[in-house]
Amino acid sequence: MTTGSQLRSLQINGEVVADRLPLSAQGLSMSFAQGRVIVSDRQKVIWIDIQSGENGLICNQKGLALRNKTAEGEPILRMAGEALSYFKIKLDTWQVVPLDLGEEIPEALGFRRNGESIRYFHAKKRVERVSSGGDVVESIKLSRTSGLDGMTVVQRGLVFNTDAAIFFWPFGQDELQPLIVAGSAHQRGRTDGVGRHARFNDMGHATHIFGDGPFIFVWDYFRGYFLRRIDIETDEVRTCNIQGLNLDVRRTHRPIVWPVGNDFYLLDNDEKNIRLLHCSVEKEQAGIGRLNNWCSVDLAEDLQPLTFRLRDGSVLHFDARILKARSEYFERMLASGCREALQCEVDLTGDAGVTRASLEIVLRFIATGALLNPLGVEMSPEQLFEVRSLADRYQLLGLKEVVECEICQNMSTSNVLSYLSKVVGTGEKLECACWELFESKRDEVLDTSEDILTALIQSCPELGTALLMRGRKRRKLSLV
Repeated sequence: MTTGSQLRSLQINGEVVADRLPLSAQGLSMSFAQGRVIVSDRQKVIWIDIQSGENGLICNQKGLALRNKTAEGEPILRMAGEALSYFKIKLDTWQVVPLDLGEEIPEALGFRRNGESIRYFHAKKRVERVSSGGDVVESIKLSRTSGLDGMTVVQRGLVFNTDAAIFFWPFGQDELQPLIVAGSAHQRGRTDGVGRHARFNDMGHATHIFGDGPFIFVWDYFRGYFLRRIDIETDEVRTCNIQGLNLDVRRTHRPIVWPVGNDFYLLDNDEKNIRLLHCSVEKEQAGIGRLNNWCSVDLAEDLQPLTFRLRDGSVLHFDARILKARSEYFERMLASGCREALQCEVDLTGDAGVTRASLEIVLRFIATGALLNPLGVEMSPEQLFEVRSLADRYQLLGLKEVVECEICQNMSTSNVLSYLSKVVGTGEKLECACWELFESKRDEVLDTSEDILTALIQSCPELGTALLMRGRKRRKLSLV
């Protein structure tokens, strides 16, 4: 996996499938089913065959917008207005028929493949997971509801966005509030990265767009529109550069995107010619190709030594040319004119969390892309977490991933609570792995951790709260 400090924009090639489409340029929404792209412009709904480029009319009904699918994969149409209502497109006849939802109509609706429906009620600020029999299986009450009217339902959970963050509510995980999987609730920017290291500037009122693949695409605005792709498995955010597509600040309407597998279809709604493009990502070199940025190091230049001073008095030296070539974090830092750049020295003497062994591992990873332990040093769990913290600080997401694999391999019932005390509340994969082991062997974990549990909770009250809430939830379920 490309490290967070080395993320590059995705290069996208687009091929025209159909042009001169009979659509207006605004109010567009999109879906995909049985080899056809389905598009609504709120005046009519049409289909476009992705092989032949032919198109045809599904219905002339006004006010319909596409969002999510039924359990059978039928595109759902939402009609807003005085009387909110929902319809579906039957895939055998391509007819539009009403959806019967009972008396209480949600502001947003989606389905899982098992027949469960996901319903958002704005007046109650509530999202409900409802069984096919009509029983509420799970629900959350939200303090903020921005973006939920455009929610996307995937098999594992519900996804929605605000101006600057992507949120995810995982089904069946006892989460009381949605988790931030990418971006920040308070800080804006336009930075590619993984999870909370990424920044969005202004996703505005654009709904997130999801299809049959493992990606979400959103439009972000910063002096023009930028298409950003989020991998919902890894939380990686990358900007897409689409060759031949003009998205400057003067453009009135954003194109519409629908992912299919690893590719996606884009409806370019230029008012002069509305066309459908099939877009694919250029393949990136793997393995040694990840070292290609070494080529930007000019070996004819003088060495640029950078000194790292540590709390224990240790001094490490590294070539700033390599840091700038291999790490976007250090490239930005050394180009910023900050004290470290001017004095060619990074002062870590006040940071007790950085040792010589952990920093050497980080620097060797930047140079080689591999996790290399210092000679004669066996990494303890504490040291692994120390390296993980540095990888997080310096946005070395590849290093963080490798270290977390090492931590997971050493995880056991005797240390899982200790590990949890270091990651509880992050919502990251390591925390999920810890909770999975805890839930599967709860009694054994608590028995083997009895002597240290009090100390752990004193040092990390959040762990005590999480254990209490999970125990309470389990007792409630046992009474049902």
